[in-house]
Amino acid sequence: YRDERIEKFTSGTGFQVPFLEILRKPFEKAVTLTPRETMEVVPLILRLKGKDRDRMNVALTRLNRAIRRHSHEDRALDLAIALESLLVDGAGENTYRVSLRAALLYPGGLAKKLRARAITKAVYVVRSSVAHSGRAEAKIKVDGRKEETNEVVNEGIQVCGEIIRQIAIRGAIPE
Repeated sequence: YRDERIEKFTSGTGFQVPFLEILRKPFEKAVTLTPRETMEVVPLILRLKGKDRDRMNVALTRLNRAIRRHSHEDRALDLAIALESLLVDGAGENTYRVSLRAALLYPGGLAKKLRARAITKAVYVVRSSVAHSGRAEAKIKVDGRKEETNEVVNEGIQVCGEIIRQIAIRGAIPE
């Protein structure tokens, strides 16, 4: 009895199954769109052109990864990349620029904008901690109060999702 698939497998020339790097996390709140919102926002995202479309694709991919990752450290890294792809164009110290631009784009009154800015800054503190020491503390300061890092990253994901929505509505990434 000869099986061609088994022979390929044992000879090293066979096929491979793609590895799923990131598995869906059960019971984790994600960015959600109602069917109506989906019908409104997705076509707007698809209308983006050139660099804006490329940057949006990076942001959506990294936001998706941030939602699916298990550790708050990995989630913060992907979230920071998503935010940077949308809110800055180039290298440098981005915490100030990203958090300010996030606040400016975030809808709502002053309190909501200030909260979006504080959350974005906190996500960057987590990102920096992970980049420089390989880990982040379980709690982080947001506007002078200690909050659970995981919850701060969750809120950062919500902020990023809303920024994506606002950019789609505007039809371009602001200069």
